[in-house]
Amino acid sequence: MRDHPGAEDLLARLNADHALQCEICATLERLADSLPGQINPNFAGRLIAILEPSWSAHVGFQDGVVFPILRRCHASSGSAIAKLDRLESEHNSITGLAHELTEQLELVTNGSPINADMLGYMLRGAFQDGRRHLEGEREFFSATVPKSLAPVDRSLFETWLSAHAWPAQLGSVAIKK
Repeated sequence: MRDHPGAEDLLARLNADHALQCEICATLERLADSLPGQINPNFAGRLIAILEPSWSAHVGFQDGVVFPILRRCHASSGSAIAKLDRLESEHNSITGLAHELTEQLELVTNGSPINADMLGYMLRGAFQDGRRHLEGEREFFSATVPKSLAPVDRSLFETWLSAHAWPAQLGSVAIKK
């Protein structure tokens, strides 16, 4: 990354984050497909360790950087602002799903009995809602992220980057510009 991050860096960060979230959705789907079989408690523990923290980082990046930039750039577009409002609402809904799913996975790690049908239903809801949300973001961001960042936006992004680690690139999903 250059000394001062630009729109390319913003897109790179979005791409890395989206790749990670897509990989998590694929993992949730594979787990749902494996039910009603046994879930390895160590696997459940690893999934717990990444599920909520990665989603929190996703939401934090967008709430702290992406949405403020897009709200400033598209302030006169009612449809863009409405889409941002919807994406924020989806963030809240998916956060709740991730929390509920984490609670169920904690039962697995503790050796407690679980309802496999309910867990499968929750897993499917989580990865389906996640994928739908990520696809909506990808489409929206590809059309609305500016080609260059204004100084105020670069400063916002730079400040945020200085306090947050880069997500792992686990897939090949890309927001193309």
